[in-house]
Amino acid sequence: MAEKFTNKPAIFNGVDFDYWKKMMESYITSQDYDIWLKVANVYVIPDRIEIATQNTDFENNFKAWNIILNGISRFDFDRVSHLATINEIWKALNDFHTWSLNIKELRK
Repeated sequence: MAEKFTNKPAIFNGVDFDYWKKMMESYITSQDYDIWLKVANVYVIPDRIEIATQNTDFENNFKAWNIILNGISRFDFDRVSHLATINEIWKALNDFHTWSLNIKELRK
């Protein structure tokens, strides 16, 4: 019997953030490019959803939110889970881990 192929998002283990970021970008884009656009671009959650495109945008934000939150550690989850949009989460993770890397390099 053939094995079923499963495609899972990369899990960030605290090492090599740039690698994880590229793998996550690839995974999300492969799921749906419109979902990736919610990660890459600023998105404002509307007070009311009145048209289908607003609903799709809202759903795509939370699909990406789910993928990314399932791909990070509890430490990072606690750091970003209060943020409402995936773009905010993506930027916060990037800022924190890029800053951490820069600090480590400066300490050397």
